[in-house]
Amino acid sequence: MSDIHRQLFEASPDGIVVVDARGRIIRVNSRAEAMFGYDEGRMVGLPLESLVPQRFRAVHDKHRAHFMTHTDARAMGIGMSLTGLRRDGSEFPVEVGLAPLEHEQGSPIAAAYVRDMSPTDRGQASFKQVRYQEAVRRFSQEAFTELHLERVVQRAPELLASVLECDASELFMLSRDRREFQLRASFGVEPGMVDHLRAPNLPDNLPGFVAAQGEALIVEDLRLETRWSVNPKLVEDGFRGALAVPVQLRRLTVGVLTARSRQVKRFAHDDVSVMTSMAYLVSVVLERQHGEERLAQGQKMEALGQLTGGVAHDFNNILTVVLGNLQLLDDLLVDAPRPRKLATAAARAAHRGADLTRKLLAFARKQPLVPKPLAVETFFRNWTELLGRTLDESIQLVTFVGEPGLVLSADPGLLETAMLNLALNARDAMPGGGTLTVSAEAVSIAADDPIDTRELASGPYVLISVTDTGHGMDASILRHVFEPFFTTKDGSGSGLGLAMVYGFVKQTGGGVAVYSEPGRGTTFKLYLPRVARAAIEGALPLDARRGGHERILIVEDDDDVRALASAFLEQIGYRVLDVADAARALEVLAADGNFDLLFSDVVLPGGMNGPQLAQHAMRRVPGLRALLASGYPRDALSGLDGDLDRVALLTKPYSRDDLARAVRRAFDEA
Repeated sequence: MSDIHRQLFEASPDGIVVVDARGRIIRVNSRAEAMFGYDEGRMVGLPLESLVPQRFRAVHDKHRAHFMTHTDARAMGIGMSLTGLRRDGSEFPVEVGLAPLEHEQGSPIAAAYVRDMSPTDRGQASFKQVRYQEAVRRFSQEAFTELHLERVVQRAPELLASVLECDASELFMLSRDRREFQLRASFGVEPGMVDHLRAPNLPDNLPGFVAAQGEALIVEDLRLETRWSVNPKLVEDGFRGALAVPVQLRRLTVGVLTARSRQVKRFAHDDVSVMTSMAYLVSVVLERQHGEERLAQGQKMEALGQLTGGVAHDFNNILTVVLGNLQLLDDLLVDAPRPRKLATAAARAAHRGADLTRKLLAFARKQPLVPKPLAVETFFRNWTELLGRTLDESIQLVTFVGEPGLVLSADPGLLETAMLNLALNARDAMPGGGTLTVSAEAVSIAADDPIDTRELASGPYVLISVTDTGHGMDASILRHVFEPFFTTKDGSGSGLGLAMVYGFVKQTGGGVAVYSEPGRGTTFKLYLPRVARAAIEGALPLDARRGGHERILIVEDDDDVRALASAFLEQIGYRVLDVADAARALEVLAADGNFDLLFSDVVLPGGMNGPQLAQHAMRRVPGLRALLASGYPRDALSGLDGDLDRVALLTKPYSRDDLARAVRRAFDEA
């Protein structure tokens, strides 16, 4: 280097750092040494990345390598605002210009012209922007990669306070019923100083006001605030400025993120951007968290459903035999009052077992449904008449329908049972009396609606709400409330009532949600498919004992059930032949096709089930009808490709009257 070049090199007002192709510093001027806090000669030989904070080094290394292969000069002040690292560890804003120099021994070298921007407003703004971008990047990485999502939520206020260099920050979240804000996480504020640990969702407090406005809010001085009630303890402790932004999920406000400072007019509009980004990332974490919880809950409920459905299937065969034989025994004991009384008591117990099985199947979503259009006002009127005989006088029942003419689609018997279960639970939650409110309203669900209804298909629903003023439930109970056999009634409940409600509503094509807190009552919300106004027609009841002379082929692998079905049908005049499996049934039909009805269990041994047998039999015998029985009826007819109008389904356990009606209907509807 010539003397004049050396003089120009040292006289530069900017620091100059020359690096080789590997990124090693080979020459610096005294301005650069002073800027970065190094003694003379100490910078030479260091990697260039040692002048950059650790968190930026990987990216900086890529930029340097790219420049060495694309050596276009880059002037100062065209967007290269970076952060420098002094030898003592302090950081400061810099601007950098780059220039390629003559190659030494064929290897490229470059000069970095570094300007300390600390004294300038522009430098401070650039440094703040870099710091904001880095904070958002770090939090974004955590939001998408951290396995323990609650840690991310709890860290958000601390990280926000750090990046904004303010004194405190809080995250308020709306409760599931959207009635109040609750403090979820905070930094720098004692619990007693927060506006409210629990604040109603009203514009008389900071989170409520921001939620109502739906946009960011800057408060210059809390002492002058008149739009809501400020906690005096905050002012006493010296807090002055505040900044708050809504946390939104699919355009719906679900929380509020705040920052507080002891300086007046501390926050400006350039702070809103980073805070809005942080609020968005909080919403991402919350959605991830809720999605994982819903997936885990769904998997658990599905596993429980498979288990309970399988148990119910086997139990239904047992109950069919028990109930059927008790009916036959009852006929034989007409002149023996005492033994007949014992048989009647046994039958009542067996019916209770059958009811429990139906609840298990409803939870598992395996219960056969017969949905019908129901006028909500008529249903409410009939249901409340039934309920009035069950509730205590200390409980006031209030019902209303939001608009006339609402019609929903559901199985009327199972809907009545589900509503009765909810009402009885509410009664038990109000031992000292209270109010039970049951309402219905028309709602429409869209794909971007709140979390609690996201599993529903878009479309019209009737929302039935059942609200009590009882003792409520905490979060630990709410997590298990729909699980079978879970009960808080100290042994007095089966734990199947709410499981049945859950399964029935889901199988109906709707959804169910529950909101509750200790001491604040409970609300169950049932979303049921809404249909257009239609005539509600009741089917004429069939004579339970009306038989016939048709010929029936019974296929059932359980010997006791097969014998029982034969006895029932022969009693009322039908001609019956029974076999144990599908192979034998096809042999019989091949030799003698003179049968009017195939009555078969759905589950059969030997590789061919009931629906498959019905398919073969109906093709072989023109005009043959089929009646299939199952204790596990979900998808019982899924094996049939056609001829569904010639196939009916009967649920186990069935009584003599149930079987007689099903068989007669199969013939009469032919």
